[in-house]
Amino acid sequence: MTPRARLITHPSGERYRTPLLVPSFSSKGFAPRKDGGSEVSELYEIATEYLYESQLVSAFDLHYGLLPKPASQLTQVTILDSGGYETSSYEDLSAITYEPPKRAVWTAEMHKAEVAAWPSHIAAIIVSFDSPDRRVSLGKQIEEGLELRRLCADQQLALLIKPETDDQKYVQVDNVESLASDLKPFDVIGFTEKELGATTLDRMVSLARIRQTLDKGGVDAPIHVFGCLDPITIPLFFIAGAEIFDGLSWMRYGFAESVAMYRFNVGALQVGIDRRDDYIRVRILQSNVEYLRDLGNRLTRFAVASDFSKLGEFHQLFQDSAELLAVRLKEV
Repeated sequence: MTPRARLITHPSGERYRTPLLVPSFSSKGFAPRKDGGSEVSELYEIATEYLYESQLVSAFDLHYGLLPKPASQLTQVTILDSGGYETSSYEDLSAITYEPPKRAVWTAEMHKAEVAAWPSHIAAIIVSFDSPDRRVSLGKQIEEGLELRRLCADQQLALLIKPETDDQKYVQVDNVESLASDLKPFDVIGFTEKELGATTLDRMVSLARIRQTLDKGGVDAPIHVFGCLDPITIPLFFIAGAEIFDGLSWMRYGFAESVAMYRFNVGALQVGIDRRDDYIRVRILQSNVEYLRDLGNRLTRFAVASDFSKLGEFHQLFQDSAELLAVRLKEV
């Protein structure tokens, strides 16, 4: 595989670069407030002061007022997520505790209403609808995703590909390969991390196979891995062909020493043990945004130079993993 770093022009004229490491916001996993709101809205207000390149917000949270609806463009591009995460029992791999899904109603029509209401002057990537209550064939997922195009002709469109039947835990890569040519109308092709395979290596193999198939079929869209935003996994999936990454781990952990750590340990290392917990939390948010920006730059240098040392402290792990990936791909 040849990792890629590139400049993408949005229909609005705004431009953003891959690899794109996207800080995400979701009401899932954060405490509700007495007024019916969510703790995440407070964190959002703090964190947006530090964001520049990208952010992800959920259409579900916008609909129910758990996050403020955008009035101006805060970042180069915003990903408007499907709402499926908030209403499902799915937890990404960085989750600390299990939270039951939201009981509020969430339908394709409600999702379309949020898409239609998105301000045209704010550059966005619109993610196709996802619901935990239904599984449909990949062909149907593509068909339903394309129905959003008329609602967001001035935005980019991402297809989130899911397992197709109730008994499937993982995306059917063979089906993605057979329908690759039908993916051309989409600007981004997405997958959740856990649904790509049972191990990190399995997920890398799936990503590499899909990227190779897309390239052969003339589909230039970047691959987005949802629920993946940590210092180790991002480089591994970047090596395998993914270019866009998002997740909530940047609000759950502190990024330091090239790993994700318990945030108050990072606070002790970075600002000392005599600071208030709320101060440390704010500092960690700011520090993590800067860390992600630096990691993105390291990935770009690696893509340009094909030099694993550009990936920093754990470059040997990444090089060994790339070699193992190459072996596994020959066996598929």
